[in-house]
Amino acid sequence: MRLLVRDKIFSAHEPSGGGETLYGTTKTSLWLLTDSEASLSILISLTSEPTLLNMWCNMSGCNPEFNKRLNQGMAAESKYLVLSILNKMDDALKNVTSLVDVGGGTRDVITSIVKKHPHITGINFDLPHVISTAPEIHGVTHVGGDMFEAIPKADAIFMKNDEACSKILKNRKKAIPKEGGKIIIADIVLNPKGTADFDEADIFFDLNMLVFCGRTERTEPEWKKLLKDGGFPRYRIINVNPRVSLIEAYPE
Repeated sequence: MRLLVRDKIFSAHEPSGGGETLYGTTKTSLWLLTDSEASLSILISLTSEPTLLNMWCNMSGCNPEFNKRLNQGMAAESKYLVLSILNKMDDALKNVTSLVDVGGGTRDVITSIVKKHPHITGINFDLPHVISTAPEIHGVTHVGGDMFEAIPKADAIFMKNDEACSKILKNRKKAIPKEGGKIIIADIVLNPKGTADFDEADIFFDLNMLVFCGRTERTEPEWKKLLKDGGFPRYRIINVNPRVSLIEAYPE
């Protein structure tokens, strides 16, 4: 809906007393009404047909070249993330002696952090089958487990993207000290009404996340609510670049 409101396909009204956003039609969205003689609703609904969406889901298994390019794309995103956030994390890591990278995967982030901050003991935490093939890295310990069950204890926890939800945040709260503990999240903070270069691109990315991953990106009010529900009522947002922000949050 963020994208549709931004492009004036629907209107949005924020109740003054709070509560859910109310949406209305515009001249453009009248074409989507099912009781209209000139309705395009059936044609538009085809874009979300499972048959069409499953083609994308199956391509990585049926097309080795597509799978290779998909993996290369994910690796490029990880490298971009590391290069973007590393210098911006100096202040956040000043008094941190141990750091867990939850869902560390390729290990790029935790490896780069430990290399730049050798006083930090790094923990690469991911599913056991991922950790089983992880190479030995100086200053980094690999730990297998399930983030929904428990997380290794450390001064601070780093996470990316869709790893943040209320239940997982509560597990993270148990893993860090009440005094001085923190979580650091690298993710998009949406600005649906923004006019910066990447604001509209972020809205399209938000839509892609909803279609292919079943989740959406978050605005600052949505991050605030999620963090508060997870036991982290205090936070600050560090703008890294037009695509990524660091959210530093502290337990109550």
